[in-house]
Amino acid sequence: MSDKEKIRKILESLGISHLKYIPSSKGGYFQFPRIGGDNPTGCVLYEKNLYYECFTRPEKGNIWTLIMKVKDLSFKYALSYACQV
Repeated sequence: MSDKEKIRKILESLGISHLKYIPSSKGGYFQFPRIGGDNPTGCVLYEKNLYYECFTRPEKGNIWTLIMKVKDLSFKYALSYACQV
């Protein structure tokens, strides 16, 4: 399984829908609406560095921050969650 597929699987497990992968010469990224939002391009997660940013709210961090926020987990359990997925 490629890194892109693993990232997609984690994002989908968080309940994030309408994922769109955008390839880029600098590394691709996923576009998606924030949880509860309706702007399909409101958030991005970059494949190369796992950086997460929401443009419709002042939220940013990395994939671990996103897992911690959505699942209300500590960092330790966010890592465990990603491994289980």
